[in-house]
Amino acid sequence: MDIQLIKDCEAKAQAWLDSPYYDEETKAEIAAMLQNEDKTALVDAFYQSLEFGTGGLRGIMGAGTNRMNKYIVGMATQGFANYILKAFPGQQGLSVVVISLEMSEDVYAQRFDAHISKDDINHLQDEEEHAVKAIKDF
Repeated sequence: MDIQLIKDCEAKAQAWLDSPYYDEETKAEIAAMLQNEDKTALVDAFYQSLEFGTGGLRGIMGAGTNRMNKYIVGMATQGFANYILKAFPGQQGLSVVVISLEMSEDVYAQRFDAHISKDDINHLQDEEEHAVKAIKDF
């Protein structure tokens, strides 16, 4: 495995450990990856940022930038809110998003709600397990 890649991933993981924004459970998972002599899990969790695909934001659940977790959902939601506000500047009463949160839906739904609501964007969350994802004015 590439030594520079390992160092880069260790630095990202350490930044998560040093941050006051991540919970103790997440930090414990990261600390275990850092302490493990086999760096495969660490590299896989931190070598890139989780990306949107044709099915939305999906990935292995766990700690890290390349994992599905409440922090990545929060970052993605805030990015979406920033885009909506930039694309429709000065418009009042924006309403968006029908989403399906299939796994750990309470945690992710709460994180989504916190980020999208703080920007005064109305939203509807579909409780169906396999809801069609669509932007909708309601």
